[in-house]
Amino acid sequence: MLSSNFDFEDNISNESNHACIARHVLTSCSSKQINRFSLAVNGYVCNLCFDACTSELISRNALELKLEGSLVTHGIFTFKTLTALDLKSNIILLDTKDIPTFDLPNLKKLRTHLFYPSSDLSEKLFSSCPVLEDLTIEGNVRSETKFNISCPLLKRLKIQLQAWDFEGLKYKFVLNASNLKYLELIDMFKAEYVVENLTSVVEAKLKMRKGAADEIFGNLAAELLWAFRNLQSLSMDEDCLLASMVLNDPGRCDLPTFNDMKRLELFFNDHSDQEMIASLLNVCPNLESLILFESFAEGDKSRAHQRYMEIFGLKLNSEAFDWILDYGPLPLWVDNIWRNEVAYFNWPLTVD
Repeated sequence: MLSSNFDFEDNISNESNHACIARHVLTSCSSKQINRFSLAVNGYVCNLCFDACTSELISRNALELKLEGSLVTHGIFTFKTLTALDLKSNIILLDTKDIPTFDLPNLKKLRTHLFYPSSDLSEKLFSSCPVLEDLTIEGNVRSETKFNISCPLLKRLKIQLQAWDFEGLKYKFVLNASNLKYLELIDMFKAEYVVENLTSVVEAKLKMRKGAADEIFGNLAAELLWAFRNLQSLSMDEDCLLASMVLNDPGRCDLPTFNDMKRLELFFNDHSDQEMIASLLNVCPNLESLILFESFAEGDKSRAHQRYMEIFGLKLNSEAFDWILDYGPLPLWVDNIWRNEVAYFNWPLTVD
C-alpha cells in the first residue's frame, strides 16, 4: 500500500492560493493513504479548496493532521482515522452553533489553540476522543469558563492559557485523568484547578505568572502539590515556589512528603527566601538530582557561587568553591548559560 506525507508551510507570504495548490497535489497523488498532512497559511484561504482538501484526506484515511492559520472547516472533527491533530487555527472554535457532533474515535494526540473558547465546545471536543493520550491546550480566555477534562487514558497534559481581563476574570479546570503521567501548567493566572485521580502523575512542570498575588495561587499550589505526592520529577518557578510555601503558615497543613522524588528543578532569583528551598528539600528524602536556575548579572559569577553556598550552608570561600567545581569531591558543576547560572547537585550534600 502506498502512503505519503505532505507538508505545505506558507506562514510568511499572504498568497491566497496555497490551499488550492495543496488540493491539486492531493487530487493528483496516487497514494491510497496519507500518513501526515500539514498546512500552514498566513493569508486568506479559499474555503472551497480547503473543503476539497478535507474530503481528499478523509477518503485517503489520513492519520496525522496539522493546520495553522485562517482555516475554517468542520469536517476535520469527523476524521475517524486520525491519530494526531495539531490545530493552531484561532478561529475554528469561535462559533459553536454550526459545529456538528465530534467523532474522533482513534485520536491519541491533540493540540488545540483556543481563542474565545467555549467550555461546552471544548468539553465536547475532548470527550469525543476516547483513546486520547496526549493533550495540549493553548490560547486566550476572555470569559469566565469551566473546562471539564475527563480522559481515562490520558498520559500527557499541557495547559497554557492566558486571561485577557487580569482584574476580574477567572476560569476553572476540572481534571480527572487516572493514568496521567506528565502535567505542565504555564501562566495559570486566576485559574482554579479541581484535581481528581492525579496521584499517577510522576513528572510536573509548574510556571506561574510573575507578580501573581499569593492569595490567588496559595490554594492552587497546595492542592496541586498534595495531588502530586507521588511525583518523581518536579520543576517550579519562583512564583509557584512562593505560593506553595503558604502551606507552612500557622494553621495550615505541612508540605506533603515526596518519597518518590528523584529530580527537583527550581527557578529563583537573588530575592528568593532560602528557607523556602530548604523546606521543600526537607520533604524530598530520596532526592538524587537538584537543579537550580538563578538569574544574575553577567560576569558576577562569584556572587552566584556564594549564593549557592549560603543556600546549603557550605562553609567555603569562593576559591574553595571554584576548586570543587573543577575537581570535585562532590559531583557538582556549574555552567554559565547566557545570563543564567545552572547548578547540578547530586544528593545528599554534606551541609552543616
